[in-house]
Amino acid sequence: MEVTAFPYERLPCLRRRELRLLRVLRAALGEAPADALHRWAQRIGLAGGAPCALEATLVGRPDSEPGAWPPAARLRFALHGPEGRGACLLVDGALAASIIALLLRSAAGPLGTPVSVGERGLVTYALAALFQEVAPLGWTVGVEEPTPPDPAGALVEARLRLGDRGGGLAWLLIDDHCLPSPLPTVSLDPGRLRGLMLRLPIEIARLRLAVDELPTLGAGDVLVFPDCPAPAAVYVALLRVGAGGFPARVTAAAGALVATIDEPFRMGGLTMSEPDRRRAIAEELELEVVVELGRARLSAAQLLELNPGDVLTLERPLDAPLELRVGDRLVAKGELVQVDGETGVRLTQLYE
Repeated sequence: MEVTAFPYERLPCLRRRELRLLRVLRAALGEAPADALHRWAQRIGLAGGAPCALEATLVGRPDSEPGAWPPAARLRFALHGPEGRGACLLVDGALAASIIALLLRSAAGPLGTPVSVGERGLVTYALAALFQEVAPLGWTVGVEEPTPPDPAGALVEARLRLGDRGGGLAWLLIDDHCLPSPLPTVSLDPGRLRGLMLRLPIEIARLRLAVDELPTLGAGDVLVFPDCPAPAAVYVALLRVGAGGFPARVTAAAGALVATIDEPFRMGGLTMSEPDRRRAIAEELELEVVVELGRARLSAAQLLELNPGDVLTLERPLDAPLELRVGDRLVAKGELVQVDGETGVRLTQLYE
């Protein structure tokens, strides 16, 4: 059996600023970008046919060519946004030909070499309508050629399928200062975690201790909680969720503790609306996400016989997706990427 090291050099190289860019774009596109894309395609000429699709992903650029255009880009457009923000939009030949075919109600054909003024004008018109329909960022499409990309800018690749008229690739190059701040908020769908069992602590009192006192604690020491209620049949407590919680009353019944919730979730005594409470709970609730490379079954004897240098086979292809689990629940699958020299996982599939 041949054993080789994992080919880390083959991993896509991403940057944290690019992760932020993708979050901003998804928030701006909304919950159903494919629906908006289909409306745009019908607006410029798509009649019936298969639905449109939009799939965006981050693309790592080689360090040797940090400021280069993607080689497949045939058309380049400058984007102008509010407060002087700008970006570059690039389109490959297949997507440009599909857009022109929609506008002219004809079959898609290859672009001219070089691209003609008429072809560029048709694509410019269609992309201007697309930004009005799909991406409400306040950007407009310029007619001029964009300046060369910023080496520090982020690159997002989008694959667009325009029903049965084909499609292709587009790229968005943008720098950090061009992104809106703060990040747009997105709606939270709890369906992915519905039914997941969590452990939440019940807090009845707190005690402040100096950091240097902790190492001196030993068996038999007594801690006095000044705010702890006196022994009673009912204790006022807090079902703790992060920095907030649910005010509750705790009683003992049949050998078990019973917590009765008295008030909705709160943080620092603030009154919150129902949507704000849901978002606050989701933001305060910490979950451990386990990325699973694979599993191996060993007997106790085999486990005790392991030594440094031994190799465990996981019976899994090297390019198979990784599994992300919360508790015992599979919530997503993904692939390894490199983010600023650290290991990351790009999600490829989500499970409800």
